Amino acid sequence: MDVVISAARERLFGSGGAVDFSALFPALNRALAASIVQRRWFGSKARTIRDVAATDWFPLTPDACLLLVRVDYAKGDAETYAIPLGLARSAAGEGPAGNVATSDTPLIARLVITPGDESAVLYDAMADAAVARRWLEMIAGGQEIAGRHGRLVGARQKRFDALRGTAAVPLEPRILQAEQSNSSILFGDRLILKLFRRCEAGVNPDVEVTSYLTTRLGFSHVPPVAGTIEYQRPGEAAVSLAVMQGFVANHGDAWRHTLGRLDDFFKRVAALPGGGRSGANFPDEAMVPDEPLLATAERAIPALATELIGPYLAEAELLGRRTAELHLALATETDEADFKPEPITPSDQRSFYDTSSRLIRETFMQLTERLVALTPAVRVSAERLLGLEGAIQNRFRAWIDRPVSGLRTRVHGDYHLGQVLWTGRDFMIIDFEGEPARPMAERRLKQSPLRDVAGMLRSFDYATGAALESLAAADTGQDSTEAAERRAAREAWARVWHVWSSAAFLRSYLARTAGASFLPERQHDLGWLLDEFLLEKAVYELRYELNNRPDWVPIPLDAVLALAATPSGGD
Repeated sequence: MDVVISAARERLFGSGGAVDFSALFPALNRALAASIVQRRWFGSKARTIRDVAATDWFPLTPDACLLLVRVDYAKGDAETYAIPLGLARSAAGEGPAGNVATSDTPLIARLVITPGDESAVLYDAMADAAVARRWLEMIAGGQEIAGRHGRLVGARQKRFDALRGTAAVPLEPRILQAEQSNSSILFGDRLILKLFRRCEAGVNPDVEVTSYLTTRLGFSHVPPVAGTIEYQRPGEAAVSLAVMQGFVANHGDAWRHTLGRLDDFFKRVAALPGGGRSGANFPDEAMVPDEPLLATAERAIPALATELIGPYLAEAELLGRRTAELHLALATETDEADFKPEPITPSDQRSFYDTSSRLIRETFMQLTERLVALTPAVRVSAERLLGLEGAIQNRFRAWIDRPVSGLRTRVHGDYHLGQVLWTGRDFMIIDFEGEPARPMAERRLKQSPLRDVAGMLRSFDYATGAALESLAAADTGQDSTEAAERRAAREAWARVWHVWSSAAFLRSYLARTAGASFLPERQHDLGWLLDEFLLEKAVYELRYELNNRPDWVPIPLDAVLALAATPSGGD
């Protein structure tokens, strides 16, 4: 925080002592421009910002407000983000007080109040307890707050009282620090509120789909919706700003649970006899069949793989079954146009091809621009991939030449291990807003449910990549030859875990959805669709990591190379 703003006391504080945040503009806009690019939820770090300006603001407490901030770029469409903003005053020579002084609270600017020597800080107030209680009050009471151009509107759903519990028991707010594109607050052990940081016109799919599943269909493996907050402006579509749901007691998400199971797996592998001086054991090549995953899913799992992977095989099967049940629920016949299953038409296929072609083109352009920033080893792989752009584009042309059977339905849209909670005995599916890099209209489109299946299968690959990197970090400073041999052995065993965990998930999913209207009629088409969705998802992941987490680029980069080199399961 190196931005300093000066403000006149008489303009900053009204007669009642509440902060008039409009007195800080336009200097505040410059501070936001410097701060926003450092936030995890800001999704356009790779774009050049041209201007940042607050377009509306709403008082939440005497010292905090909600800002809607428009970000304009040198190229492409503008975006709007929601930023709770707080002001904390301190005496001369003292630092900021209270929760603002913690490392969990992003500071935006230092404020000098004139006349006099009083100072203050401006901070992201998402973790402010008073602000959190204001969100809860808005939803519980169906309250509205007027802004400069629009209004915030809280609304409760039928199950709010049951989910909230007795009002006599206070629900202490606590912000969740998990890495994500939005921000969440837990209220006691009853409710959880998610603030959508990126604001787009229209109902957010997370609100729309979870409400439909829990209220209309009674689907029990999604947390029920308790209420919402919208931004409404005359003559414009409402914007979903926040959703509140019932809290589900859990042991963390399936990503962390899976990493724990992988740690156990590698410990069992290390205990195998015959590791030699380096401790490196290699699996028999027959343990990883050289064939499409769809074929592997029909095979019996080798006894040694079953022993080493342990209880995770049954958990992967359970996750496959819950995924199938989600898709079957979303395929329920209904008169609601937004949820009615529809055939995949040639127009849909052309649209998917156009979208995929654009994704490939943009991703390869970004990869070219960032080559010099990659490590030498990763750069070699990236250059190999750049030479395959034409071949990958041609592969997706099958979408406009080949008929596709099965129905389109609403889907999860960004399905991976981080979007599933592990309760200790079962899975709960969360976060239906779709892939954050895609426009809202695209995220609300009906799709083949196999795109969700591909997303989860890619997540298994991500988990093995993360586990391997963690183990490699532990080898730092050791003999390089032995460390390289151990890494090669671990990578081989990681393929065993990846293949058979994926096969268990897919086999369970297909068994539960056998004969479902949304699956292709022919096994041949099923294999082709699944492989195309896997490749498209890996390309999307590559673009995402280039924009947000460069250290993770090797995982999707290697996956795109492998998938591009492998004939489609339907060929």
